[in-house]
Amino acid sequence: MDLTVNIFNFDVEFIPPAGQQPASVTWNGSATPPTIDITTDYALITMSLSVSGGGEVSWLSDPASWQAGGKSIATPYNFTVRRENDTLATIIDYNDNQSSQDVSYYFLISLEFGGTVYTFDPSIINMKPGG
Repeated sequence: MDLTVNIFNFDVEFIPPAGQQPASVTWNGSATPPTIDITTDYALITMSLSVSGGGEVSWLSDPASWQAGGKSIATPYNFTVRRENDTLATIIDYNDNQSSQDVSYYFLISLEFGGTVYTFDPSIINMKPGG
């Protein structure tokens, strides 16, 4: 049996709050949080963090928190999340979805800038591998 892997690389740029503008992030230059469609057996998601305009920004020690129904939940068993260093976080998705229905996972990324924690919300959709 051949296993397939997709790699998703995101340059996450933190834009600090300024005046009335709240803090935000861009994902590979887009202000829209990504929905990451996983159609393979495994996926590696990398998130490289930088800051617009200077200053130090870093991932929290646990850079992703998972959500269901608007509440925090434990990391789903088929994901491994790692903070590799201050500016690199990875998520490995062991996609075991064998149904014809997509399975959605929602999470928040958390970073620190200037002593304040900020969170933002991409999502992952596991589809049946190869189908």
